[in-house]
Amino acid sequence: MATGLAPNVSSSEIKAKVENGFARYANLENRKIHVDVKDGVVTLNGNVATYTERHEAEQAAWASPGVVDVANQLIVDD
Repeated sequence: MATGLAPNVSSSEIKAKVENGFARYANLENRKIHVDVKDGVVTLNGNVATYTERHEAEQAAWASPGVVDVANQLIVDD
């Protein structure tokens, strides 16, 4: 649950900002990463090709206003 420290940003706004943030990373732009947001907690699901992409997706999520936590559940394809 949000601690009151994060700006008052709706879940839909956070989701849009996270998804738009993926465009900054060429490797993530065309990935099918599912973003779910509840009470400022972003959950990332899907598959990525490398651990670098997994980390970049998490960084993009943290960079979005209103995010209080990120649950990175992305799976790296081997």
